[in-house]
Amino acid sequence: MKRAGIQLGLWCISFGLCTGCSVQSSQVQTASRLLPSFNFVQQSIEKKAAPYAWQLQFAGGEYTVYPVGVTGGIVFANRGGIRVDFDGEAIVSVQGLPGAFGTYLIRRSGPGRWYERAGTEASWLRCATRREWRLSADRYGWRIDCLGRLQGREALAQHNVELDAAGDLRRIEITLAPGLAPLTLVRQRP
Repeated sequence: MKRAGIQLGLWCISFGLCTGCSVQSSQVQTASRLLPSFNFVQQSIEKKAAPYAWQLQFAGGEYTVYPVGVTGGIVFANRGGIRVDFDGEAIVSVQGLPGAFGTYLIRRSGPGRWYERAGTEASWLRCATRREWRLSADRYGWRIDCLGRLQGREALAQHNVELDAAGDLRRIEITLAPGLAPLTLVRQRP
């Protein structure tokens, strides 16, 4: 009972509801029975969101992210602060990866793209036109290859997108740093 009163009191304070109010213990008991536990609410949200989950893989780490449609593309994000922006053709921004990687922006410019990473010099790579590819009826997509110097090294930066039989996104990849495996987003549910 005391714990429920403390929880309700903290809940009221956090939402600014206790300004000038007092709460009786019987009211606390009644209110605490009406409110679902935080863990129950969190598990419920995660269960409802699970069919939309994507797995982000980069530099040995794996993170669950969720897509949100926005004007001009899709944002893949999670509560941990990771955010990947996809403009419908390629990834154009990566933010919030754990460690020292920082923010990465990719901007189109004429026949190429600027690759900008926080704390490093921007690099311009010449990009080929988008090439369609097909492995089977349910595995096809496009690829964009960009060549030039990236972070001071000759590099091939690739943008790969894979679709399923219904034409829905299945997998998205981008080269962010020479010598590292690409950042990959993979849809978790078929």
